[in-house]
Amino acid sequence: IRVKEGIKTKLSKGEFPSYAPLGYINENSNIVSDPVRSKYIVRAFEFYASGDYSIPDIANKLYEEGFRSRAGNKVTKSTIHRVLHDPVYYGVILRKGNLYKGSFDPMLDKSLYDRVQDVFNGKNKERPKEPEKRYFLYRKYLKCAVCGCSLTATLKKDKYKYYYCTNGRKVCDQHKDYINESDLEEVIYEKLKKFKLDKEKAEMSLEAYKWDLQKRRSNIITLEDSLQESLVAVNKKIKKLLRKNLDDKISDDLYDETMTELKNEKVNIESAIGNSKKVGSRKTLELLDKVKKFATTVDQLFVEGEDPVKKYTLDSLLWNFSMRDKEIASVLYKQPYAKMEILGKTDDLDIWRRERDSNPRSR
Repeated sequence: IRVKEGIKTKLSKGEFPSYAPLGYINENSNIVSDPVRSKYIVRAFEFYASGDYSIPDIANKLYEEGFRSRAGNKVTKSTIHRVLHDPVYYGVILRKGNLYKGSFDPMLDKSLYDRVQDVFNGKNKERPKEPEKRYFLYRKYLKCAVCGCSLTATLKKDKYKYYYCTNGRKVCDQHKDYINESDLEEVIYEKLKKFKLDKEKAEMSLEAYKWDLQKRRSNIITLEDSLQESLVAVNKKIKKLLRKNLDDKISDDLYDETMTELKNEKVNIESAIGNSKKVGSRKTLELLDKVKKFATTVDQLFVEGEDPVKKYTLDSLLWNFSMRDKEIASVLYKQPYAKMEILGKTDDLDIWRRERDSNPRSR
């Protein structure tokens, strides 16, 4: 009885009540990130959220990178599976169907956790990898500038990879032109060299984007206000339900079920409030500094990296290339690289002070 009461007390304080889960260590009656293993936990979530890796793939890949259990053994597939379902990594403790907001620092954002659950639920269904010889690195990034269809790829003589328009609308003649993968890489590299920013312009773009974030901070404040209103509403429902139970106007079973749902909703709202306060602050500025460094070395990353590095570079930078006559006609960059691409063409920072559409534009 005393042990159960102690556990309830710890949970009410947001303290983890037992032995720390993998990636955390016990410290001062709570848990903190394990400096050795926490980075591998985050990578496991990122790998699975991409939809490109199965759980056995992740277990093998992390083992190769040095991930080991506390006993020094390979972390099993079942352990990886359990980790990817555990909400403790975004700061919430699950006990007997109830959620408790943890007082420890979360290891990752809930948005990443949710993306992983989407993969498990088939919303972003994991696809088996193609055999190496049929792996076409650039297929997902290529569109036809004439008809808007995606480009597909084919393998000739078991070693030559060619890309061409699918001509899905039957109105395009670009499907007759095949571009070899090595030639395509050269075309992409030339485009990235033109995009690359020098360090001075990168600093300018970073400051401009910081200014833009501060301007949009009001939207984040509005979100926080909305979440606070939702929290007040849930607390009112909890009090109302408690009064009904005290007045014997509701059965104990229905009370328990409804109260659990409301408490879980409350924890999720509190977690969302905590995440919203981080947006646009220190983590965002750290990310922007990484963005700046990436923008000044993007061509070097692409030309010197192996396929995974090339994929990371393109995933980070753009939505797609539009191709016409074996050349890049336009590029749809992701933010903030779309704004950086603009700055790369001008030294006039006044354009950064105009109100802009939040959607990335083709350049």
